[in-house]
Amino acid sequence: MTALLLAAAVIFAHGSAATPTLPDCFTQTVAPRELTLACGDGNFWVGGLRWRGWGRAIATAVGAAHANDCKPYCAAGHFHTYPVAVTASRPATCLGGRRQYTRLSLRYAAGRSPGVGPTETESFPCTWPLHPGLTARRSGGAVVLSGTAWGAHADDCPAVVVLASGSTTIAKAPLSATDGFRVLWRATPGRHVVVARQTCRDGSLREAAVVVR
Repeated sequence: MTALLLAAAVIFAHGSAATPTLPDCFTQTVAPRELTLACGDGNFWVGGLRWRGWGRAIATAVGAAHANDCKPYCAAGHFHTYPVAVTASRPATCLGGRRQYTRLSLRYAAGRSPGVGPTETESFPCTWPLHPGLTARRSGGAVVLSGTAWGAHADDCPAVVVLASGSTTIAKAPLSATDGFRVLWRATPGRHVVVARQTCRDGSLREAAVVVR
């Protein structure tokens, strides 16, 4: 049985496919004003970003980091604000043709949380694990496409994911109560790039892709 190579594509919000995005947990945005970097608990985020050079190899911004001191515990803690200079760099073309910055650096201008260095760097590869999931497996003469963690019931996104290969729409898959889907596709022989997209009401877009061989 031919192996199916899996990779996640970036989620696109506004602009063309050549315009890079940055991840914000489950979504991505062009030149985001805010970025949540602690996706599990929301205890660290950067806001008020004003970008220069977006779309170039290096884009820079100034803003403010907001960090929860989690004292005595996070739910009862207090957020502290620190001015930061932000750099987005290393743009890459991900599967499906989307462009994404894969590195984000924060340099603290004055003050920072205890134990935090003067500069912090985050990596966001195209296969960033918080992206919505898309997998594929062959079953007889068909391909089973499965999706996980599309989040229709957690935010402002509809409960439908559109799957396509090139200019051909494969299906409009309704999401289950657990934010997943399963589609049986009668694929022609050969290599296919299948892209799953979910358009949200705020104009953002989630996207994942898989290569079928």
